[in-house]
Amino acid sequence: MTRLLVLGTSQAATLSLAPDLEGALPGVQTRFYALPGASWSRARLDEAGRLGPAPDDRIGRAKSVEWNGCAALDMAGTDHIAVCAPRFRLFFLARSLRERDIFGLPRTGADHAISAGLLTAALADWVREEIAALRPRLPVGVPVSLLAVPYPLASDAPGAPQEDAALVRLRLRPAAARIEAIYEAVIAAEVAAAGWRWLAQPAATRAGPFASADRFARPGAFDPARPDLRHMNADYAALAMAELGQSLPPAPPVAGMPARHPLPAAAGLA
Repeated sequence: MTRLLVLGTSQAATLSLAPDLEGALPGVQTRFYALPGASWSRARLDEAGRLGPAPDDRIGRAKSVEWNGCAALDMAGTDHIAVCAPRFRLFFLARSLRERDIFGLPRTGADHAISAGLLTAALADWVREEIAALRPRLPVGVPVSLLAVPYPLASDAPGAPQEDAALVRLRLRPAAARIEAIYEAVIAAEVAAAGWRWLAQPAATRAGPFASADRFARPGAFDPARPDLRHMNADYAALAMAELGQSLPPAPPVAGMPARHPLPAAAGLA
């Protein structure tokens, strides 16, 4: 039995929507622990080694109890940790490229340009910063996978954050697919260099560069009063968790328990 712990922001909580995890991930015992983004960014281990909000984060502590049923999480006995939280400066990247072209890639007519090498170096620094910030929250010696936070939905929505609008402009660039490939290649390389595993967003959930397919929208996602293009539905969670399960190393057989079998292919995963 592999004891899996999924940590992160509300994106990790979204993954808990996956139906029938026991049936979809045989031989895997899954727990979830999530905090709002601002609280996750300040989360820390306490003296007992439990993960939870900062002591002065009253909102985070209340949300920890509301979402997880505990003020802090005991991670003892965990075989594998999956973190769904870092966006690796995605929206900053979109804003930074708004008025810049990249040498060697199709131009947009922007007044300024940077080299692909400079872009790659900047991305690598950003990823390393995220990894360095994450390490103190995790127990030493437990294998770690970083799960891609899904890109926002492909369709725009009135009232959506300006950050989402910058990403929409990035998607329209003629070199958008190549920029996405550079971005994800740097993440994969830096995560591997840190000794962790990177799982990109499932291909079946995408709708072009930097976009998730609208069929994975949660109910009310496009409500003008409160649009939410960033959190996906249970269908997305099922696909993402299935890919995570397939990536886990097999657990050592336990006396009286058969060895873990490969996961069945999930619908839409090819």
